[in-house]
Amino acid sequence: MKNTYKYLSLTFSILLLSSLAFADHNTQSSGPWNNNNTWVGNSPPTNPNQTTINIHSEHEVTLNGDFNPNNGVTLHVSGYLEITGNVTVNNNLEVTIYPGGTFIVGGEFSAKNNAEFTINGEMSVEGDLTVGNSTVLSGNGTIYVGGEHNLPEDSNVNIINGVLPISLIKFDVKQKNGLIELQWSTATEINNNYFTLERSIDGNNWEILAYVEGAGDSNYQIDYDYTDEYPYHGISYYRLKQTDFDGKFEYFTPVAVNNQKVTETVEIVKVASNGFGMNVWFRNQDVRAIITVSDMYGRILYSGNAPVSDFSGELSIDFPRNYSGEIIVMRLQGQQASDEKKIRIR
Repeated sequence: MKNTYKYLSLTFSILLLSSLAFADHNTQSSGPWNNNNTWVGNSPPTNPNQTTINIHSEHEVTLNGDFNPNNGVTLHVSGYLEITGNVTVNNNLEVTIYPGGTFIVGGEFSAKNNAEFTINGEMSVEGDLTVGNSTVLSGNGTIYVGGEHNLPEDSNVNIINGVLPISLIKFDVKQKNGLIELQWSTATEINNNYFTLERSIDGNNWEILAYVEGAGDSNYQIDYDYTDEYPYHGISYYRLKQTDFDGKFEYFTPVAVNNQKVTETVEIVKVASNGFGMNVWFRNQDVRAIITVSDMYGRILYSGNAPVSDFSGELSIDFPRNYSGEIIVMRLQGQQASDEKKIRIR
């Protein structure tokens, strides 16, 4: 019986060690590679042999130094991963860059045996990129190589000699109050002249929305934003284009957004004469709503934008004294709704 217990104990220990050796490491937030808070279970991949490492979307992870697993490492990058030093893997490397993902290597990259790359996002190696004869390369993304490389060239992956012009951390498109807010961030920029924001109603035919000046060269995070004040209703698409000073350009993955029509509220809550004109209290959920004031003959006395207010906005409007005793018409006009009130100026 004792031998049976010893056998079961030994078997359990082997299985436990095996599961630990092949453990997955998943990011739970952005941060340094060696920071416990970056990883689910507070467990950084300090010994990455026989390990799968998943950098999830919208997470940015940086490893300062070299990355030298000896055998069997799998990298899945949906977010942003930067290794500032060299990468050396002797056997069994698998790298998968998903659409929107970015993998940056600041030094040399060497994968000697049984390497497989699936690139549907972007990968950039500032130094040489050397792989073994059995390397498999697939996908529709782009690899930038600053030095020499011996990658197989019989795939759809776009291989460019030169470093990545910008390291895009994110490109977010969100609907808010009937507007579309676009925000993007770069980790580094090289020779970056400007960005072009484009939009499309069907994802095929694109129109230019705006140009935004780039930073030229930078090695720190820069945040950009732009607001489309007159977007399409329903589902539409936005994409980012980056152009160098020498005219070379790159498109990034389009992002879809649903600008649903909402029931807007525009209401003149109260109007009171103040001796020189009037004070107006209103509710307005449409950022493009306009207040107009006219006399009984239709002549416009005032016209201006109504600030957005979900509860009680207030506006003071003055009139010439010769309108004392006159009845005026106040109108709050939104895109889908309106309200109107009449008042006598005292």
